[in-house]
Amino acid sequence: MKKPGLRDFRKYLKNLEEDDLREELEKLYKQLPIVKEYYQFELSANHDSIVKSYKTKIDRHYFPTSGRKPKRPKAAKMRDLINQFRQLSPFAFDTVDLLLHQVETMIKFAKDRGYVSKGFNQTLISRYKEALVILTKEELQADFSDRGQQIMQQSRFMRRWGTYDSLVELYIEYINKGKKL
Repeated sequence: MKKPGLRDFRKYLKNLEEDDLREELEKLYKQLPIVKEYYQFELSANHDSIVKSYKTKIDRHYFPTSGRKPKRPKAAKMRDLINQFRQLSPFAFDTVDLLLHQVETMIKFAKDRGYVSKGFNQTLISRYKEALVILTKEELQADFSDRGQQIMQQSRFMRRWGTYDSLVELYIEYINKGKKL
């Protein structure tokens, strides 16, 4: 049996009266946390609190408040968190901000805990690249170029793992467009 697609959904919505449509949206808002969070984000005059709550979730993943150290940060958990945020936020600026926050937190974690593995390093570099790709596509270089440089400087101690060099190469490729630093 074929699953209903977007065309079927549009047809369903077309057949609803305006009051029924409102009722349907209210039902989704009450039953699905992601829908509720999306509309809270969308309707909020100051959506900074939602961005801040996601940054706090990232911070707690790497530095739990319970006092115990995480055995190993889970990249999949952070990927899911970022994807969840992307479903909520229509703003590329916020997504870049959150991605760079994760990179900054990972660098701090590596410095504080002396922890760098191949997977950890790859995740850090790929998050940085992901942020640079989005900010280049959305022409947000002016908003984030200084922060990108700060991240590179913070990662200097990670030179032996290739992190610093990789971040510099990405920065040159996406922000400086081939200019040497």
